[in-house]
Amino acid sequence: AAPLAVLRKWRRSAQLRRIVGETHTLSFLVCRIRGFDELTASYTADPESLCRLVRRAATLMADAVHAHGGTLDRVFAGGFSAYFDEPDVHTHRACECALAMLMASQGLGPKLPDGDPLRIGIGLDTGSAILGDFGTEDQPYYAAVGRAAQRADALEHLSQTYGAVILAGHAVERGVEHSFPFLQVDHYVEGDGDAQPVWAMLLPPLSRSNPKFLALKSFHARIFESLRAQNWDEARNLVEQCRVLSAANSVLYDFYLRRIADYQANPPRPDWSGVLIPANS
Repeated sequence: AAPLAVLRKWRRSAQLRRIVGETHTLSFLVCRIRGFDELTASYTADPESLCRLVRRAATLMADAVHAHGGTLDRVFAGGFSAYFDEPDVHTHRACECALAMLMASQGLGPKLPDGDPLRIGIGLDTGSAILGDFGTEDQPYYAAVGRAAQRADALEHLSQTYGAVILAGHAVERGVEHSFPFLQVDHYVEGDGDAQPVWAMLLPPLSRSNPKFLALKSFHARIFESLRAQNWDEARNLVEQCRVLSAANSVLYDFYLRRIADYQANPPRPDWSGVLIPANS
């Protein structure tokens, strides 16, 4: 079997090579510029500036991927996907990279004409994937594919719904819960109906040991307990307490209150699990 380090070199090589597909456990990262379509429309009269702006941002983000041992898997207008494969630490590397990308975009990245930094969204997930050549007989295309890659992409799309910059799947949180502060914000419901917890990575200076974070995490768990019990008033009170503790993410708590109001007006079945189905799922 070809070592993953060799696969990375082949992935970036112009030579045509053949490799046998292999299955590995990888961590995936998907990053996009928020509001890219609107940004593109605002640069219609100056397309060169748009391309220059996006290239600078993409280069900065890609440099963070390489610095943390990752591999760019697919580049598209306004973003890219990457994977991390270093045994035992790939999930940690992906999380470190996501934080580095966020810090870089806020501090060193290119600015919009109004002086604001470009905003990004990041989705992370860990799972089994197939690495191999998915190209044509004449032109190889080395990529990593699997449900974890699809979930990372879906989580990036959902991140704005929850007011989060970095949204992660359950396998990520389980893999690095002792190193990074995560807050459960919902469940991700896949096509087969399987619901997995969704976690937002909280940003510095908030740490896992911070008493404020520990209180916030406890209140969040109680929100989901109240929802499962269909105790709408208690859930609403807990949301407001979390809003005070968080002092930042009003998008998330406004979302919760809208969903609670919907369920109160249209009660779910008695055996409802308490899963909040995202509005755009």
